[in-house]
Amino acid sequence: MRYPENWVNTKPGLDQVVKKLSSLTSLEFKLTDALIGDALILFEHKFRNIGDILINAFTIVTKRDILSICLRELLNPERTFNHYDLFEFVINVIDKPEEKILFQLEEYAIENPMMDVFQDNNGLIPQACTILKYPSIMYEYMLVKFGTKSRVTRYLMKEIITAHIGKAKLIKFYPSLASSVLMDFRWQELDYIFNTYCMAGVPFEPEFLPLVKTCPSDTVIKCLFDGYLSRLFGFKVEFTLSRVDQLPIFNIIPFTHREHNASSEANKEKVEWLNAINCNQYEPITDTFRRHLEKFRSRLRLNLI
Repeated sequence: MRYPENWVNTKPGLDQVVKKLSSLTSLEFKLTDALIGDALILFEHKFRNIGDILINAFTIVTKRDILSICLRELLNPERTFNHYDLFEFVINVIDKPEEKILFQLEEYAIENPMMDVFQDNNGLIPQACTILKYPSIMYEYMLVKFGTKSRVTRYLMKEIITAHIGKAKLIKFYPSLASSVLMDFRWQELDYIFNTYCMAGVPFEPEFLPLVKTCPSDTVIKCLFDGYLSRLFGFKVEFTLSRVDQLPIFNIIPFTHREHNASSEANKEKVEWLNAINCNQYEPITDTFRRHLEKFRSRLRLNLI
């Protein structure tokens, strides 16, 4: 199935596309999930104009829930895409998109499973665990679409932080594996997304504190104490990241969340962080972490006086 060069003016109708697909299936050409995913990527730059036709045609011919297949294929980390129109179209027409995106992210184990390796400093850290699993535009789009406090964005932040710490540990403990043009590019991409999420105020989760305690990267620890926690507790933010380019302009419909009591949620998060900081005080920590922790505790004490 191929569109003519002047596809804008000769946009095929639904019946025409259904006929094409039906003729292929009659020749025992199977419309597998992977093939549907390939079609999405093939037409990603045209999806805003022809997405409804493709989706409806696939639904008619296969008699399946094509939208779920589309979302699953789009979130497959083995796929590469360059435009956000695919996500925007599918997310806008499915029910409970945040829940379904989270389900697929968990199915693909996007949150890095290598935390224990990072914490113990044992074994070789796979390079694949030190880079992002998606193109940077996906992280940018999800941040703009769902906002800094959404469950989707917070889930992705866990992947970003873990990969960043994995990178720092790989460079420190296995420097011979850390030099290649490809890895330098992927790490620059990781640094950019990490900086973008931090500057936007996407929360650090207390559960990641044991991992941060052993992080050799001064940047991650400063982002936590001098950036995120300082902002959360109302202290003067004394840390700025390297320049973060302005996010691309996305022509999208922002996802609307239910109203929450921001003050109540902030207070709850403060309590969770104080508990995390005061628990397991005898765990191994880096000198950098100890220095920033002591400084943060001093600021807490001064704030209580």
